[in-house]
Amino acid sequence: METSEKVTDKVGGLLFTMVLSAALSFIAVLWIGFLPSSLISNFSFGVGCIQSFIPMPFILILLSLPLAKIKSLRTRVTPTVLAALYTVGLISSIYADKDWPLLQPGRAWISRYLSAEISSIVIPEFMAPPEAVASQIVAGHLPIPWADWAPSLIFWWLFAVLNGFFFLSINAIFRRQWIDVEKLPFPHTMLAYEFLIEASGPEPERRGLKKPLLLGLLVGFVLQFPIFMAAIFPWFPDIYGWRATCWFGGRDLTGVFPALTTSLAGLSFINIHPLAVAIFYVVPLITLFNLWFWFLVFVIFTQVAWYMGYYSGIEEANACCRSFVYYNQLPFRWSAVTAGGAMGIFILYMFTSRRYISETVRAALGRLGPNALKSIEGEEPVTYRVAYLMLATTSVLMFALWFASGLGPAAALLMPISLFMSCIVCARFFGTVGAPGGISTGLLFKGLYPGTAPWPPSREFGLGFYYSQFTWHWKGGGTPAVISAASFRMSSLTKAENKSIFKTYAVSQIVVPLFSLIGFLMVLYTWGTSGTGFGGYDMGTEPLTRYLNPTRVAEFPYPEPWFAQYVVGVILSGALAYMHSRFIWFPFEPIGFLLGLDWAGFGAFWGMAFAAWVAKVLTIRIGGSKAYEGYGLPFVSGFVFGYVIAVLLGGITSAVRFFVPF
Repeated sequence: METSEKVTDKVGGLLFTMVLSAALSFIAVLWIGFLPSSLISNFSFGVGCIQSFIPMPFILILLSLPLAKIKSLRTRVTPTVLAALYTVGLISSIYADKDWPLLQPGRAWISRYLSAEISSIVIPEFMAPPEAVASQIVAGHLPIPWADWAPSLIFWWLFAVLNGFFFLSINAIFRRQWIDVEKLPFPHTMLAYEFLIEASGPEPERRGLKKPLLLGLLVGFVLQFPIFMAAIFPWFPDIYGWRATCWFGGRDLTGVFPALTTSLAGLSFINIHPLAVAIFYVVPLITLFNLWFWFLVFVIFTQVAWYMGYYSGIEEANACCRSFVYYNQLPFRWSAVTAGGAMGIFILYMFTSRRYISETVRAALGRLGPNALKSIEGEEPVTYRVAYLMLATTSVLMFALWFASGLGPAAALLMPISLFMSCIVCARFFGTVGAPGGISTGLLFKGLYPGTAPWPPSREFGLGFYYSQFTWHWKGGGTPAVISAASFRMSSLTKAENKSIFKTYAVSQIVVPLFSLIGFLMVLYTWGTSGTGFGGYDMGTEPLTRYLNPTRVAEFPYPEPWFAQYVVGVILSGALAYMHSRFIWFPFEPIGFLLGLDWAGFGAFWGMAFAAWVAKVLTIRIGGSKAYEGYGLPFVSGFVFGYVIAVLLGGITSAVRFFVPF
């Protein structure tokens, strides 16, 4: 039996998790409220546009370092505590960024007064308050009518909690496969762990703040400092030309090198954000090679098509227009190819994992002997029986939630099915390159309603099609789907207790969305969308007509014909995955292949991937793994933390400027 001291410690730990989660999520929402719209994408504590980087866990690690130096507290700062802090940081910030709560539930709320007629049809009463109440968030400076907002707050809290536990159950089932067997790197987690060990790791792993880490810290801060200064202060020189970049750090090459882009139709954006190089440095070399190699293939194919008469007038278009042309027009329709590729990854991965899945199912059903059961469940956060029960329960509740919202049985059932598919694919992408990639149910949902889209839309079609377009996004999927896997990766690296991390994640997942929503509403009623960066970001754009009009529906996710390109994507990614797993010498793999095509336009990380590939190859060729582990990793880890410090200072400066303009 556990001693009373251990029980007290556990109860105290859970209470601390609850308080810390509530405080961090509330502060994180206030933080983005004080940011100008131009900084929300990459200066929030939540998911940024640079490979979904999340600063909050890194900030908590920085704050924990002084505690590890205090002799009386040193024994308390255990690996489990550090991994738990990392987990709380992830969950607390995942619901306070550009997507949640700004776009959802924000867009559901603003639809009430920006498109009242359509919103009354599509959005149920419990998802958004009446028009007269919702319109109060524009100007703010009013007391909050909590009774009017209560149904919406409860719905979105349940929405987030169910999604979070659904993903947690999937990651509990696949944890051993992803973390122990495949050893997916999870680049963000690796960078955080490297700094943790370098600065305050337990003996004998503690190596002190070595020169490479300190140098990286300095370089990361120095490179990021001009970016936030130029974004906040108009008088500061724009050293990198950052004011001319897009939200993801992309620079329009058609304006920088017009002579070159007029001749090369495949060039549009190039990403210039330095953080991307540091994250890519941890990515496997073969994936980096594929990422920039397939971009070159894309450029060549696009050039050939252009010479053949396709993409007419593209030489005069800017980078954004070029990207839409690449992705959506014939002959290649790359968006369909990459979507099919994501489906191919899911299909082949489920096939190759069939023995693992079968083993976990037999364990859940009690069909394994005690010794076999102990060997596969010994390090698991919960038993497979509990994990599968949680998956089944959350699936049923998610179905019920969507059914009660107005979706028919088939459409409501499609939501958890598609989220499961998205979670598997996201784990492959996020665990390998630090950026999510999912399967949108927009195409699958569209298959339920062949023919012309109704206008005005019915509730089932409008609500289902609108949200199915973003099931891998807006905290319905995407990054949140693999947050728990990243937590278990940190748990594995620090040799912490997986059961404790699971409990920390579960408690934080319940607390965070509620306080995030409350904080968001308080910001809106205090300053309004017009008084914060929210309105300039995307809370001033009418959402429903934008996404549900017949023209958009007809062309989403890509115009007809697309089936052949989709099938090609399925076959190519499946073939690359099979060959890569079968033959060690085979130089191609599916994730780099898909990202090389998908990031050819928007994102445009091909240049950063090439730079990281060159740096990593040179490091290993010249100094071997010793140089990589002793110099390369500490440097890029320090670089990331230097970036985080700059983001922290930039946000504080922006918050001060919000209250005291200067």
